Amino acid sequence: IAANMVKLKDLTLKGKPTLDPRTAPQPDGYTPYDFFRGDKKKTDNMFDNPEELKEITGEFEKKSQYHFYIEPQTCTAFPDEDGGLVVNLACQGMDSPRTMISSYLGIPQNHIQMNARRVGGAFGGKASRCIPIAVLSSYCALKYERPVRFVLPREVDMAINAG
Repeated sequence: IAANMVKLKDLTLKGKPTLDPRTAPQPDGYTPYDFFRGDKKKTDNMFDNPEELKEITGEFEKKSQYHFYIEPQTCTAFPDEDGGLVVNLACQGMDSPRTMISSYLGIPQNHIQMNARRVGGAFGGKASRCIPIAVLSSYCALKYERPVRFVLPREVDMAINAG
């Protein structure tokens, strides 16, 4: 019954797509916003005398940039004396990494001590993307019975996490 109430709109692309943002059509009613930084009182009447206006022409183009967290994905893990693990992880939440480590390695969650220093400005990149690093570090620490430090190189981190 609910399916009969759905109305679909045809969004078929008409013509060749425009990929250049300078020539792309603007959405209905959209007016590009000019950012203003200055004293608004001094500029209220700036268009009253057109002969005083100066024309500035040219083109400004900004290349793309990476918007990424500062600290790479990193983890240290070492076995403790009771057969458990101590895991130091740059992560925004400890529950998911602990659950996954426990699940993959077959050790109880209460035998995994998770520690995190301050993590800020990670834009969500340290919420779940740290889990594979934590599991791998923990596995190696248990297998080799020694501390393991894992730091993902920036280029690899970007390739894996940002496409």
